[in-house]
Amino acid sequence: MKNTWKYLLIQTILIILWNQSIVSPFGAVSLIFHKFGHALSAVIFGHGLPVFKTVFGNSRDIIFTGGSWIANFIMANGGYISSILFCLLVFFLKKTKVRKFLLGSTAIIYIVFCIAFASSVETTISALIFSLIVILVLMIQTDGINDLMLDIIGISMAAYVIYDAFVDTILLNLNNRFSIVRSWSANPPGDMVRLAELTGFPVIVWGVIWFAIAVVSVNILLIKVVSKR
Repeated sequence: MKNTWKYLLIQTILIILWNQSIVSPFGAVSLIFHKFGHALSAVIFGHGLPVFKTVFGNSRDIIFTGGSWIANFIMANGGYISSILFCLLVFFLKKTKVRKFLLGSTAIIYIVFCIAFASSVETTISALIFSLIVILVLMIQTDGINDLMLDIIGISMAAYVIYDAFVDTILLNLNNRFSIVRSWSANPPGDMVRLAELTGFPVIVWGVIWFAIAVVSVNILLIKVVSKR
């Protein structure tokens, strides 16, 4: 039970501070793996390897289109699917012998993507800050801090989906409809808008669907983590 509350606390803090600079390095890591899903699904459906440079060389979240309806549907969902799967993968690998290399490997992947695909200056700075944090953690060589970093990285990938679905879609839609906070002026995430265009279901419906998927996935993860400790 103690571990469950720890993960829920990490998730809550990440979501509350998502747009603040203090968690931006972790948000940027999550965005890298989210974009990977869009890029990989685009490659699978015939857009070619250059899509990686297009996706990672742009600060915006780019969704490719073209081909059949099912191809467009999978490409639109690819980012969120990738985020959830990488979250689960981090916690799975954390229980294996790969665990001691996982933190450093994540930092290396982050830096490589930023350099190879010419990301924005802001993303590159976040990558450097994140890498410095990782180096400090590895220098300290404390299992507790190493585990905490991996927990934050893993949960942040799921938090990306939850924030997009709950805050930027559900709450935003309700706010626009009822004018609760008049100063809140924003648009729903492009993924949600694209899914609404493809299916005819309102954006808020897709927000609810992906919020439910993310919450269920995190709960399954927590049950597995807690039950094996």
